[in-house]
Amino acid sequence: MKLEERKGRYFVYERGLLRSYKSALSDGIAYGASDDLSEAMGLLDVVLDYGLNGFVYDVERGAVRDPVHSEGWIEL
Repeated sequence: MKLEERKGRYFVYERGLLRSYKSALSDGIAYGASDDLSEAMGLLDVVLDYGLNGFVYDVERGAVRDPVHSEGWIEL
């Protein structure tokens, strides 16, 4: 799903372990979007519960949050 297709500040993406964040943003699968960070993190928890890897992308900051592989926000 492309960013233009959904509205929101935070987007939840799936990412394979060998894929970069930028690669996942350009052609990866987005599972949802929200203006509320806690809602986006809850959606990410669902993605992780299915055994997938994922992250939250903040459109305004240009940063990702991947609680499994790092702490805090990663600026792209």
